[in-house]
Amino acid sequence: PLKDAAEADCIITAVAHQEFRDMGLSGAAALFKQDKPAGEKVIIDVKGIYPIQELESSGLTWWRL
Repeated sequence: PLKDAAEADCIITAVAHQEFRDMGLSGAAALFKQDKPAGEKVIIDVKGIYPIQELESSGLTWWRL
């Protein structure tokens, strides 16, 4: 379950399941270690489910296929 993924250093969304779409980028970002600076939190959006504008304004380090 996603609740077990808390305290993540990196999040990779490699599938576009509705659960990931529903949680949005803010929900995914909540899974990161809270004591890490935003720029050290890495999200890899393989399927492009998060809007680029949202990724750019998030402060996260991100990569998108």
